[in-house]
Amino acid sequence: MLKTSIMKIYLNFFCLLLLLSCQKKNEYSSIKIIGHAGNGLENSASFYHDNSKESIELALSYEGCDGVEVDVQLSKNGTTWLYHDTHLESQTKQNGCISTSSDEILNKTYYKSLNKEKLFQLLHISKSSLINKCVFLDLRHYNYCEENYIETALMINQIKNFILYHPNTEINVITNYTDWLKELKSLDVNIFYSIENQFDKSLFDFPEIESCVFKNKQVSKNDIDYCRQKGKKIAIFEVRSPKSIKEALEKYPDYIISDDLKSCIIEKY
Repeated sequence: MLKTSIMKIYLNFFCLLLLLSCQKKNEYSSIKIIGHAGNGLENSASFYHDNSKESIELALSYEGCDGVEVDVQLSKNGTTWLYHDTHLESQTKQNGCISTSSDEILNKTYYKSLNKEKLFQLLHISKSSLINKCVFLDLRHYNYCEENYIETALMINQIKNFILYHPNTEINVITNYTDWLKELKSLDVNIFYSIENQFDKSLFDFPEIESCVFKNKQVSKNDIDYCRQKGKKIAIFEVRSPKSIKEALEKYPDYIISDDLKSCIIEKY
């Protein structure tokens, strides 16, 4: 009799956990989890350097990862390379900027990391790894070494090539350069405007701004609800700690660009 009662208690407890798990899964099911710069930016627990081939492939291998965000810069030859910082010397043994460096130089450039990963081109991301996934291309529009703007046509042409190569991928572009909005509008991509400061309703005066990217601490659930009423999508980033992951999920954005991808996936499900 006692044994039967104990078994019933365990069964009820298991059913309760299963129910809570299903509710949690349904609660956040519409939120897509994206790896920031691959498997995370400024993440000491990451195996590989951000924006590297290895980091991107690792992120996309996780069950529950919906895609990756990468930082896109034009080289001197007009090709697209993945690199976050403004100057090469901050992360590699080369000097200068991506925009002032030739492909010959960049092909021989390695990160100053434990695994010495090579710099990686956007168009070299595996086609198969992005099938039915989404990718955010954070486009860099300024050449900090020569203090001038990147030529629009060159960047647009590279994005067109990427779109053609990935027909089964949801492609989103991120920019905070309003001069590029109309040109990007001509492409078959979703445009996310990167907000540097606090939420501002006047941003929606720009018809080209379809969606926005915010830092997690800059946007509230009410702000996101307002965007959704206006038919806009929201992605939030700078999501690293367990606390920030939970806060981000409870705001119900469309996308979370996380630096702790595995923890974010676990918390979602």
